[in-house]
Amino acid sequence: KEVSGSNRQGDERLYRRLRLIVQDEQLFKDPEMNRDLLATRLNTNYTYLIEAIRKYEDGATVSDFLNRYRLQYAAQLLNENNTSIVSSVSTLSGFKSYSTFYRLFRNIYGLSPSEYQVLAQEKNSKKRKSEKKLEGIT
Repeated sequence: KEVSGSNRQGDERLYRRLRLIVQDEQLFKDPEMNRDLLATRLNTNYTYLIEAIRKYEDGATVSDFLNRYRLQYAAQLLNENNTSIVSSVSTLSGFKSYSTFYRLFRNIYGLSPSEYQVLAQEKNSKKRKSEKKLEGIT
């Protein structure tokens, strides 16, 4: 089906607004966030929202879209904070269910959240040691 230029531009504008608002306001952290709430927030209907996400996120659903942000944020927390409890990271990232968080995290990163955190801690420890050696040289 042929899509007019104005529809494509409208989809793209909606998608850009969606990304901006989800990132800036971190709407993904709200476990209750869904297509209806996002559509209301963007002053559009959920059909247009779904179409824009599907078009610009390789066929993703609204849940897929939000979960990508949640997983990125969770990985960031696990990377930055050595003391984060993984179940807390799940909640802070906007997941209602730890089992969903665990399954999706493992699918995307190939590791459990705990394994990811251990590797991140090791990497950060090596980086700090390396930086201290450089400080001693200068």
